[in-house]
Amino acid sequence: MNKTAKAFILYSIPYTKKSYIIHSLTPMGRISFFLPSISHKNKSYQYIKIPLINVEITYNELTTRQHLYRIEQMYLYSFPEMLSDHVLHGAVASFMAEIIVKLTPQDLYDTQLYDIVSSFAEKLNKWEKIPNTFILSFMANILDYLGILSRKNYSTEAIPRYESLLNTMEYLYLRPINSPDEDISLPSTPYHLLNLTIQYLQSQDILTSEVKSLKVLREVFY
Repeated sequence: MNKTAKAFILYSIPYTKKSYIIHSLTPMGRISFFLPSISHKNKSYQYIKIPLINVEITYNELTTRQHLYRIEQMYLYSFPEMLSDHVLHGAVASFMAEIIVKLTPQDLYDTQLYDIVSSFAEKLNKWEKIPNTFILSFMANILDYLGILSRKNYSTEAIPRYESLLNTMEYLYLRPINSPDEDISLPSTPYHLLNLTIQYLQSQDILTSEVKSLKVLREVFY
């Protein structure tokens, strides 16, 4: 029996010359799919290597021998205007996708995270100008999702250096970005605060590996 789901592609891995394993975030949580072949007649397939593109996938409920759901059809749910044509937007999407992959289990069953990503991905794909706090606001929502902001007031583990950071992130979480022109004064550069956020997650063993896409963002937000 086939089912249909909306999904954000986190990353794809070539399996054979024409097939791919696609890791995605859906309203049900993280799901991995097997794409047996690429149809060049369907233009949706040319975008599968772009992180955070929004697709609609029809898949078979029975898993394949790779223990993945087999994709029967896949179409673009919304055209990736900015993500496919702008290097900066693509770099931000890559960072967001990498954060999701590294902070959540592969078998995550959850709806809240999809809603967070959907909100930011939609803005990223529509806004030509990216506000200076866009990625920090995304990370603030991720910190709240992980329960970190709610714990900060009684945490004995956060040293003063990180307490100031968490106060800034809480402020950004409580002030959602609604316009591409909404730049906010920050206590430091966006990249410094972003890098400090990554260091905090590593210090708490929440993030256990390097975030490779962070280096690219340094050239843009420093």
